[in-house]
Amino acid sequence: MLRDYLPTFHQLEPQNLKGLYAGDVVAQRPVAYTACGEIYGVATVSHNGAYFVENGVIMGLDEGAKLVNWTSGPMIVHFTEELPTILDAKGTFAVRCEEDETYPRGVILHAGDEFVTDNYVGSGSYAIVSSGILTVSTANTSAKFAAMADTLADGTAAYRFIYLG
Repeated sequence: MLRDYLPTFHQLEPQNLKGLYAGDVVAQRPVAYTACGEIYGVATVSHNGAYFVENGVIMGLDEGAKLVNWTSGPMIVHFTEELPTILDAKGTFAVRCEEDETYPRGVILHAGDEFVTDNYVGSGSYAIVSSGILTVSTANTSAKFAAMADTLADGTAAYRFIYLG
């Protein structure tokens, strides 16, 4: 099948993202980009020489109002819905980086928001954000999320995250 030859990316399934209902969506802000060295301000992955922003990256805004990996201020989760295709494969979608013209859609997180994603590292019951990626561990020191093992609709192992605020 064709989808077996496509790159795969991390997925995010929103369970309860209040920002989707309240209009707390950041969709017209570009990703910070430095042309020298092709450095993007958010976590990216590379496939065949192209860079992509996967769903589930945790972002914030820098002093120029560009998207960067979250360090402080409002926390934003990247959730760009895939376009319907004949492939029916959510795992083959990510936003392709186009230098200064990279516009992923982010949803501002509110206390109690829940989502399931396979874009994380580690295992345990709590999570922090490290370089834009959820890092799961057993320690709750400065945890920003409660975490529990789950699966995505396609059966991929994942974690359910609840934003603690």
